[in-house]
Amino acid sequence: MNSKNESIMLSQQPVAAMMLNTNSPAFYVGSDNTRSGKSVVTVHAAKSVVSRQQMDALRLELAECGHTGAIKLRRHSDRSLERARSIEGFVKTFAHEQSLHDATGAIDRGHALVSFAREMRAELGDKLAGLYWNSRWRTAYVVLNHKHFIRDGKLSTADLGAMEDLTLKNLLDATSGLTEDFKPAMRLCFELPRLALVPIDARSQVARRSIFGIMRSNMMMPALGALIGMGSVGMASADETAPAVSGINGKVAIIGGYSDSDNDTDHNRGLFAGSLTLPGDKQWGVQFDGAIGRDGGEGTGGIGGHFFWRDPSKALLGVTLAHVKKQNSNGPDQSLTRLGGEGELYLDQFTVTARGGYQWGSNVDAGTYSGIDLSWYATDNLKFVAGGANDPVLDMSAHAGFEFQPGMASLSGLTFFADAAVADDSYVNASVGIRYYFGGGTKSLKDRNRLDDPVDNLALQGLDSISQDGNNYTAPYIGPV
Repeated sequence: MNSKNESIMLSQQPVAAMMLNTNSPAFYVGSDNTRSGKSVVTVHAAKSVVSRQQMDALRLELAECGHTGAIKLRRHSDRSLERARSIEGFVKTFAHEQSLHDATGAIDRGHALVSFAREMRAELGDKLAGLYWNSRWRTAYVVLNHKHFIRDGKLSTADLGAMEDLTLKNLLDATSGLTEDFKPAMRLCFELPRLALVPIDARSQVARRSIFGIMRSNMMMPALGALIGMGSVGMASADETAPAVSGINGKVAIIGGYSDSDNDTDHNRGLFAGSLTLPGDKQWGVQFDGAIGRDGGEGTGGIGGHFFWRDPSKALLGVTLAHVKKQNSNGPDQSLTRLGGEGELYLDQFTVTARGGYQWGSNVDAGTYSGIDLSWYATDNLKFVAGGANDPVLDMSAHAGFEFQPGMASLSGLTFFADAAVADDSYVNASVGIRYYFGGGTKSLKDRNRLDDPVDNLALQGLDSISQDGNNYTAPYIGPV
């Protein structure tokens, strides 16, 4: 920071002190000088945490602390904060001549990284393929164009050494005015690493012209998510546990399926399913599930709920209750009720999910049930899952599937999924569908699963292929929708 900027900061010191002493909900305050030399202060806050009345109170407090210039108040919606796909796109909203108050440090640090990218572009030109940020490791990844570093078919180590020195110098220069607790690392590479990254500047955004481009771009994360590693805007601080549910959210899905077994003729299934998740007191949340449809020409549907504790960085524990019913034109109707528990363990790109409890109902076997799944996030927007289940009818069943979120700007919550299961008596079951997540803002699929809604627990697939052995109607396979 130069001496001129320091003098401006000192002249505005009462403004910054007021923001800190009053525990202001504003996350950023900047100032600009007009042509007449007067100072204009702009206060930024999220709509979700501050009302218009609170913003008006801030205006009065700024006036009382001695600021005589104009005061602008800006309330930002969650969507406007989350839609940026690069750090440059995010921080341009907060471009002011002077930073007076940065509650988390995220904005100032974002500006520093953009300044670093601008300097690298100016010095390297087409030698530079892209610049990316990883929030977890606080590392800037500088992707080079390998064509400029190969001579006579060999990689020039001298050129790479000079490039490393230049990159490190520019990064240190750009971040020198920041607090000492922010010390970013730097890595040179020729290919985009398989990490959750965000482009630092707009020119580094990945093209999405093909399915491969779409999947590659979904290794990226929204700019706001990247800034969590630099200090969060409108979210929990790094030393504070995030809430069990980020906000009111839900999902709807259209599911098509097919099943067959030795005990029943093959048939098709169509379902419409949905869930609504509500935040409780900090680490507690509740979710309601519902589904309705046709199974082999018969009506079927159900409702369910979860009450759970969750630390999104570690695990989830909860209790579940569900009731499903199926009409049968060739026999008595069936119903199934389940009371049990659920747990999820979060291990970086893996999630272990366990469930179990007791089931009973009309024309189905009663007894205990259990299941365990392992989910692997190949990227934060592509999940593969495999697992097994045990219930009163079958000793074991197994299933595998995937869910993919393309991350389209206009439909950020859209996903595609499929699942297949096998069990005794040559039983097979396959389902495909589309799902849309709403509420909770723009997130990766991984964050939706850990910050928003747990997996729904309706046992509708447990009533999809009914067999009759004497007077005993059974449910061949039970698993989440």
